[in-house]
Amino acid sequence: MRATAIDTLTEVLLMGSGPLSWAHGEIKAAIQRHPDKADELRSSVHLLKVTHERMETEFVFRGHAREILERVAAGADTRPGTAAEVVLAASQASKLAPMHDVGNGLMGRMWAQAFPDHPVLADRQQHHEGLDRPQIDDLEALIRKRTAKDWRYPH
Repeated sequence: MRATAIDTLTEVLLMGSGPLSWAHGEIKAAIQRHPDKADELRSSVHLLKVTHERMETEFVFRGHAREILERVAAGADTRPGTAAEVVLAASQASKLAPMHDVGNGLMGRMWAQAFPDHPVLADRQQHHEGLDRPQIDDLEALIRKRTAKDWRYPH
């Protein structure tokens, strides 16, 4: 693939670190995984916004961006909350009230999806999934819906 002047300019402007630079890196990686979707992925940068203050942490933002880009490549709806957004919502909720088994199971499932390079206790997650999978599925659907962003839709 030949670099264009826009690609080169983008590289120069994004040489620093931070969400914009990380978004560019995730787009490049997504294009490598899905070269047939390169145009759609490049034009999806507007979907990759920080939606929580904790997304200023690189691995959190990258997990969030990676999921959105995978949805773009698959032609899936980009509006529902990402696994990273669900983790952040659950983290905030856990500060207000103790987390129950289903909530812990959801948090572990979403963490593993969003941040595979930062593993959680797999045996504990298997326990939660074994006992509470249907309730975790329901809670995941609810929280993804509640953390949805209507503006996050490709044009």
